[in-house]
Amino acid sequence: MKRLYHALVCTLVLLTSSTAWADECTGTVQSVTVAPEGDFFVNFGYNRVRICQLDGSVNVDRGSSNGGVASISAGRCAALLSSFLTARASGKPITARVGSSSCAFVDGAYPNPYPFQFVF
Repeated sequence: MKRLYHALVCTLVLLTSSTAWADECTGTVQSVTVAPEGDFFVNFGYNRVRICQLDGSVNVDRGSSNGGVASISAGRCAALLSSFLTARASGKPITARVGSSSCAFVDGAYPNPYPFQFVF
């Protein structure tokens, strides 16, 4: 009986710890770049990824299973920039949770699907 209870508890832990996202892309921020037109890019080991536009809002597609299209305002973009700069200065790794099965982001482009969570 004790064995059965132990097996049941282990199974529940595994089931409840499974995640809804398909992939986590973790790396240390290597560079943070802001282009003259306000585009903000980060490289955390998976090419230089476009994050948002500091001068206005941008619509990004997080994938249908993760909320679909979302808007990132200039204010939210500034907050993300601050978070990425802090991660860069501290050397702590960040994680981008994506709804695809790959962390192969296209250099300089908005990721598609766009990460639906950044963990700092």
